[in-house]
Amino acid sequence: MNSLQGRLTVGLLTSLIVVFVLQLMLVSLAIRKVTENYVVSRLDHENENVLSALSFNAAGAPVLDTSRLGQVYHRPFSGHYFRVATTEHVLRSRSLWDRDLNIPNQAPGTHTRIYTRGPQHQELLVLAEGYRKQGVAVTIAAAEDISPVLADIRWFQISYALLTGAVLIALVIAQRVLVRRSLRPLEQARENLARLESGAAQEMDEAVPREIRPLVQEINRLVQVTVQRLTRSRNAVGNLAHALKTPLTVLTQLSRESAAGDDPERRQTLETQIGAMRRMIDRELKRARLAGEGPSGARFLVESEVPPLMDALRHMYREKNLQLESRIPAAHSFAGDREDMLELIGNLLDNACKWARSHVRLTVETAPGLAVAIEDDGPGVSSGQLDQLIRRGVRLDESAAGHGLGLSIVSDIVRQYGGDLGFDRSPDLHGLRVRVRLPAARAY
Repeated sequence: MNSLQGRLTVGLLTSLIVVFVLQLMLVSLAIRKVTENYVVSRLDHENENVLSALSFNAAGAPVLDTSRLGQVYHRPFSGHYFRVATTEHVLRSRSLWDRDLNIPNQAPGTHTRIYTRGPQHQELLVLAEGYRKQGVAVTIAAAEDISPVLADIRWFQISYALLTGAVLIALVIAQRVLVRRSLRPLEQARENLARLESGAAQEMDEAVPREIRPLVQEINRLVQVTVQRLTRSRNAVGNLAHALKTPLTVLTQLSRESAAGDDPERRQTLETQIGAMRRMIDRELKRARLAGEGPSGARFLVESEVPPLMDALRHMYREKNLQLESRIPAAHSFAGDREDMLELIGNLLDNACKWARSHVRLTVETAPGLAVAIEDDGPGVSSGQLDQLIRRGVRLDESAAGHGLGLSIVSDIVRQYGGDLGFDRSPDLHGLRVRVRLPAARAY
């Protein structure tokens, strides 16, 4: 079922049917038990009356004083019967007419409850009890027609079932109304998404029920990540276009001069400008290669994402024959955008590979969030330059040589996630060490 309302309706209806059926069975059983116990207590009283009216003659045959018994036992098929039996004789009430009840004899002091059919197929409840009177063992059984009682119970069951059906219908209608009202915030969230898509809103309204607030907050976070990524992409494209503008202008002017090929100085200028353009383009392509393929907004799995990134860097710097070492805890992940994390770690590793002599090390700590340290054995930077990097917030021109290449991108990503970025000297490799710490995602 694809409908939440349908699922809730079916679940509620099934639960209520089971509850009402069990309740009907238990109530019916209780009513019948109480009624039968009442009838049995009355039959026990009738057995006592029959026993008091019973005597034995000189021959040992049972004799009943019928004047001491109720008139109901004299009316044929009245629904009230008794039977007195010894080992040799049987006495029956006049109400049985010429019929008999198949009742087994009971030992003195015992009794049994029997359900049987009467002379006119009546449903009888029989209480047979064993006595000993005047030294003779006798079984007295009193029976009563409980058909009216069973009819009343059936009427109760039918009435209860009809009332239950009406209550079920009312509850289902009320439940559907309540579910529609409860799901109205989802419809409002859908409308907010449509407004977000059309540009009429910058984010979704988070004044929603607690159950769907994490979803709305996550959508807002993804929208913010997307907007920031688009902004960075637009800035990068603008910077690239601006950087290529001057070389292209020079090339255009040189191409208009027919003697450009015969002038070594102009040829050198042309080659220099073309080389600058090539380096800029290669740098942007390198950033794209570092990002790799994968869905944006996916959770960053460090153990599976970093090794391919390091393989790409080995290929990019294969002429230096670098040793790329990684220390990554197993099954470590971070609730950050995959492309952001690849761009952050990729730029830092790219800088380290560029300036390393032979060794680059990546260390990921097993701490909440993401804690990364990247070290190299390159020349490093002086203490004054470290202070300058931190003081200036690593907002360095990406076209300048040195560790500033790519650090502005790294700084933007770290600031976006509310993290920290630090620089110092590697105690083991003696080059530059860059440390990044991003906090764990906020729990809603």
